[in-house]
Amino acid sequence: ASLPTHRASSSSAGANPAATSMRVESVSVVALERPEDGGLLLRVLPNVVARPVESEPGSLSAPISLAEEQDQEWELPPEPACDAFVSRLQASTRVEALSGGHCVICAEDILEDCIRRWLTRRHTCPTCRMELEVDDVRYLRSIGLKEEAEALEKVKRERLALEQQQQAAERRRWVESMRRGEAVHFGLACGACAISPMVRECFRCKDCEDFMMCSECHKHREEWHAPSHQFTSFGVPCPESWPAIGI
Repeated sequence: ASLPTHRASSSSAGANPAATSMRVESVSVVALERPEDGGLLLRVLPNVVARPVESEPGSLSAPISLAEEQDQEWELPPEPACDAFVSRLQASTRVEALSGGHCVICAEDILEDCIRRWLTRRHTCPTCRMELEVDDVRYLRSIGLKEEAEALEKVKRERLALEQQQQAAERRRWVESMRRGEAVHFGLACGACAISPMVRECFRCKDCEDFMMCSECHKHREEWHAPSHQFTSFGVPCPESWPAIGI
């Protein structure tokens, strides 16, 4: 979400400052109990920051080259080909002969590493744009390696179950904080422990634009960040002045 950009007047003395846009960096929420019926009243405060337009990928005002337009029209969303396929690639002298010895990716001498790097970013053939398999289990089954596919699928199920447990624990953490009337800052992550959303009081580095710390990591900030940098506190709520949503 972004607000209309502000650009300095062209009549300013020789200066042409870059345009900036105001965007919502995060949203802070505090839950308060309604005494009349026991329901919850959510106080919500969007945290808006100014950013140069040029630094925002995908900004509507950023220039788009012809190559980028073609990529947007023809390329599928970036997604790598499956590891099981890439790991089985083998060099072929026939490909080199058909291409005249020049790589269609980098236009230099053909190297196997070039196509490997390509497929770790995209799952389309660089020549004909044919789609390649992105799922290891489906690929292994397609080449007859059923047992290997089933073993990998089991590992994936176990990993997914663990991730779901961790996500549930994270939800309980911020829901309990919200019930205690503590501010929960959605969209912010601690630069030290990576916890997100951050809760209660937070600290922003005055020298590094986007570096923030939770209150626990801030106690030992010298271990995580430059000792000479100063931090400013934020996130201590004054919810009475925030917009309210009843639930």
